[in-house]
Amino acid sequence: MMPTQIHKPRRKSRKTSKRKGKVAPARPSRLLSIDEAAEWLGVAKVTIRRWTNTGILRCVRMCDRGDRRFRVEDLDLFIRLRLK
Repeated sequence: MMPTQIHKPRRKSRKTSKRKGKVAPARPSRLLSIDEAAEWLGVAKVTIRRWTNTGILRCVRMCDRGDRRFRVEDLDLFIRLRLK
């Protein structure tokens, strides 16, 4: 009696453009301002600034002024890691 073979589920392939072999560019994520990020996390803007200055929270610096912008994915990851 031969054992039955178990099939592994196939991995989803990445979308490709019409030209074969070319991978479609990743869709840019939405960037939130410091006000929106503070509201998203339920904290004050000062707390957001402190967390980014100490490296606890990731941000993207924009313009010559160095305005902070936050990816929604980074904020969600931050929340998940903080809840552990």
